[in-house]
Amino acid sequence: MRLGGTRQAISDALAWGYLQKQQGGIVEYLTYLCKIQKSHKQYDPNLDFLEAGYICAAIHALPDPLPAWLEFCYGPDDSKIIQGILSASLRFNLFPMSSARKHERLLRLTEAAVEDYRLGLTVAKVFPVALYAERMGVNSDQFERDWGEKRRKVLNVIKTWDTEGVGQVSRMVKALHGDSDERPHVLLKELTLLQNVGIRLEFSHA
Repeated sequence: MRLGGTRQAISDALAWGYLQKQQGGIVEYLTYLCKIQKSHKQYDPNLDFLEAGYICAAIHALPDPLPAWLEFCYGPDDSKIIQGILSASLRFNLFPMSSARKHERLLRLTEAAVEDYRLGLTVAKVFPVALYAERMGVNSDQFERDWGEKRRKVLNVIKTWDTEGVGQVSRMVKALHGDSDERPHVLLKELTLLQNVGIRLEFSHA
């Protein structure tokens, strides 16, 4: 695999994982080849597969909702289900109390923000305020006054998700590339322990 930038490595690994879902999965492959530490030859499909497996395993060892965010943002499947899960998580954790009408608008706000942040990272485009207002059914002229601070709060949490998720997976990419002293299988165990401890960072910087 091309193990240059972490975001590209995540995208490539998730694409590999997507293709292998119907072929027995990656975890079983790792069980037999976990002692291989990094690629010694370029364009070796077996080692590419192993590297992709380690990266996918690292992603799914992270605490929620980081795996869902990385899959949604960098994966090949534009999943509305994952988007809905992330949006609901943001809506209920950041704004727990609201009327029924406001609930719908907050949910539309978080849905738009999740999509907006992904577009900003992947194609360097962002949603205009008018699009947020249209989706929420509110007046665009008064959006900043009524919803601007909430929008910034949501985007800040998503930024934390992305920074934390990419940062942790970057450790795996460096280990596979031989740019750190960490060994992939040891690092994977460490990340799994982090998940099991139940560390939840997603709303700490809202």
